[in-house]
Amino acid sequence: MNEHAHHRPRTRRWLFGCFAVIFIIVAMAIGLGGYIALVPTEDSTDALRAKGYPTTLEELEEWYLEPPPGENAAEYYVQAGILLNRSNFEELGALPLFGDGELPTLGIPDSDEMQATIAQFLEHEALAFQLIDEASQFETSRDPTVQVMGGSSVMELFATFRGQRLRTHFYNSLGDTDSTLEQFATLAHMARSVGQTPVPDGLMMVRSSIDFAIAALEDIVNQDELSPQQLELVERVLEQLLPGDRLVRDILATRCRTLALIDSSQSFSFLHGYARKEFLNAADAHFAVAEVGLPGQLDEFRGLIGKKYSWMDTFESLYANGFRLSVAHFYEAETRLNVAKAAIAIQKLRLSGAEIPERFEELEETVREDWPIDPFSGRPLGYNRSGDGFVVYGVGRNFEDDGGQWDQGLDTVFRVLR
Repeated sequence: MNEHAHHRPRTRRWLFGCFAVIFIIVAMAIGLGGYIALVPTEDSTDALRAKGYPTTLEELEEWYLEPPPGENAAEYYVQAGILLNRSNFEELGALPLFGDGELPTLGIPDSDEMQATIAQFLEHEALAFQLIDEASQFETSRDPTVQVMGGSSVMELFATFRGQRLRTHFYNSLGDTDSTLEQFATLAHMARSVGQTPVPDGLMMVRSSIDFAIAALEDIVNQDELSPQQLELVERVLEQLLPGDRLVRDILATRCRTLALIDSSQSFSFLHGYARKEFLNAADAHFAVAEVGLPGQLDEFRGLIGKKYSWMDTFESLYANGFRLSVAHFYEAETRLNVAKAAIAIQKLRLSGAEIPERFEELEETVREDWPIDPFSGRPLGYNRSGDGFVVYGVGRNFEDDGGQWDQGLDTVFRVLR
């Protein structure tokens, strides 16, 4: 009995020593694993910085210079959005976009009641629209968001777009073409303003803003017979709507923000290093392709979309899904612009006395030579004759040509009914 008691402390010391050794080995493995994972990510970051791109939120803040005081369009748009968001529209329940009302479909005029409701809204929100008009005079814009602190004013900007879209529609319903085009130009300026802002995942707002602008243009084209000069004005506005490097900027901003979040919680060094490496693998792969630009990047992005990940790359797969969403928003915005550009080109052709052909191949060569590409397919946009008008469409995110089915939301469509 005493002999067993004598060996018991020795056994405990032996077990304690084993646990200590195992703990030291695991700790060293974790530390070494974290270090090994961090080395290639630092090389990646250094390479990006060597190109003059920001790699931290502080660098991103400096990279996007603030407009001169009093000349930041975004500040005015955000102030207008705050006013619109604070308003009580219960008395205007039939108000479209803000209330329960719906804008009529293309080719159907507003009822007198609808016009009166919108007119009441515009009068009540006169200060908000004054701010919108003042903002449209400035060329520079930057969302008043401090990148290091985070936060955004997406809801205010979204309210501003809804309000201006409604105002554009109202002027159009009154038949004042020149005033309507001025409102469209303001709406387009707002979309361009959002395109200048370095907010992570900002392409969702860019796509939404362009949706508002092109929907307004579709209304205008179906309401009024625009002159050649007015169509040329529309073309100039469309050319300025989406900066070609907007996808690059979005990926950069998302890279800086997400990396800051990962680095803020590095208590477990191996997981921290692993998550950092997996994220930067996804970010840098998508950034490299985004730099190529359209249309050359199409096949490479398709390769990224179809990439198969092993269980060891679970984090990279999750991060890649986020970047794919940014790519999808960018392509959708590009498609909306391209179908509008193609439709305006056909309208100019009609004004010259040409007939609308049944098939794309019968369009005049001058139009076919400059016919836009569908970002989702890499092929020319679709075209259909439809009654007295026509439809231009892109295949959309499902990559399927559904023949321009606008009513089911399968394709990205611009319709001219007459």
